[in-house]
Amino acid sequence: GGVDEGEDLETAARRELQEETGVTSIELLARTDGWIAYDFPKDYGGSKQARGYLGQKQVWFAYRFTGEESEIDLEAHEVEFDAWRWGGLSEACNLIVPFKRPAYEQVVAAFSVFAA
Repeated sequence: GGVDEGEDLETAARRELQEETGVTSIELLARTDGWIAYDFPKDYGGSKQARGYLGQKQVWFAYRFTGEESEIDLEAHEVEFDAWRWGGLSEACNLIVPFKRPAYEQVVAAFSVFAA
């Protein structure tokens, strides 16, 4: 997701989380110190490249979920995911497309202190 005009980054992150998962019961733990970037591969061919995007840069936030699982609703807004599950932070890099892995490795390193 993106940042709407007039929104700060943390407000945008909370809004995107709510839109994509229905989750609002969270406690902020940390954010990455700076931007984490990745490029789309030349053969990506997605609509993002057709619109002139070369990649993305993101600031990431770590939150603790304080609600009940019944709060999680992947159809809360526009559907972007078809399933979810709890997993370890260290699993994230293996679950993402290869061109995003270096960015995810930075996120895992930044937030590993919170992983149980």
